[in-house]
Amino acid sequence: MAEIDHDRVERIATEVRAFLEPLWAERHAPSGPPPGKPVSHNMCRFSAAFLKRVLDVEMPEGDWCVIGGNPTDGDDIDPEYGLPGGCRDPEGRWHAHYWLITGDYGLIVDVTADQFGGEPVICTGDDSDHRENYFDGAVRDHLEDVKWTVGQWLAQWQTGHAPGWSAEEPVDGWAPPGPG
Repeated sequence: MAEIDHDRVERIATEVRAFLEPLWAERHAPSGPPPGKPVSHNMCRFSAAFLKRVLDVEMPEGDWCVIGGNPTDGDDIDPEYGLPGGCRDPEGRWHAHYWLITGDYGLIVDVTADQFGGEPVICTGDDSDHRENYFDGAVRDHLEDVKWTVGQWLAQWQTGHAPGWSAEEPVDGWAPPGPG
């Protein structure tokens, strides 16, 4: 299996997080995130969907996929994966969460794990604190209601980040995203 440029993925994820932080603050306005919570609180679905769209353009070889998990049982939990799922905090508690993986490279990318006490940007191939357990169709359904906002954010992203901004060669064929 070929290697994916881990450092480049991490640079892109870090830039995406810096771009998203003020947008997260807007989503939490006017009161801000709950006391004691970071601005990334409850932003994982939006952020994972957004990061996927950016990485699909910048690094299409990654075959990026949004996945997620939940520590409690429900109709959207795949029994093959079992419980718990999501993201584990430093105290060992699991939380519902979404993040990205690569199709063939075994890389986990998460820009909102800090809401559970993790690092602000995680880009690793070895992480026991993320556990997928949603059905694939359930993830698509869960992301449906964030599509419009992600489209708006992508339009803003494009004004300051031409395709290939982080690559050695520009990506051809970039089309502006629609509202969904």
